[in-house]
Amino acid sequence: MLLRDHPLMTYRRCPNWPPAWLCTGDYDHHPKGEVGTLKAVFRSELQPRNRCFLLISHEGSEYLGCLLFDDEAFCSQVMEILKGHCNRSIAEIGSIDLATHCKGLYFPIVSNKGRFRCCFENIRCCPTGVFLAGHLPGPGLKVKKTKTQKARSAL
Repeated sequence: MLLRDHPLMTYRRCPNWPPAWLCTGDYDHHPKGEVGTLKAVFRSELQPRNRCFLLISHEGSEYLGCLLFDDEAFCSQVMEILKGHCNRSIAEIGSIDLATHCKGLYFPIVSNKGRFRCCFENIRCCPTGVFLAGHLPGPGLKVKKTKTQKARSAL
């Protein structure tokens, strides 16, 4: 799943990627969408800490964008990903494949009309939404071991 398409890349049920860009200098090109090159990422000092700021350069000017999140823990993880991708284009960053690029990232389950599914196909969970052991459980989720995993842990 691409960063731009992740179900937690939202604020109040609206997609937050890419952010709106505000000019920090004199000449404003009014950029929209996945434009420019990421220069820096800043964490908000305001509570709740569910937002981060992106500084980009585009056509000789610098712009600031704000990503707001519903999920504060996911905000922290996205921020770490973004920090590791400075000097790359915003379009390239939006195309990051989280399933292969970011091992250990917190991927909570999401509801789909009363049924639960994992955010990624390569993460296994049972139909009740409980992750199987060894497959990236999120904070506060119970881990259910299979019979084989129970036997292996007993050795």
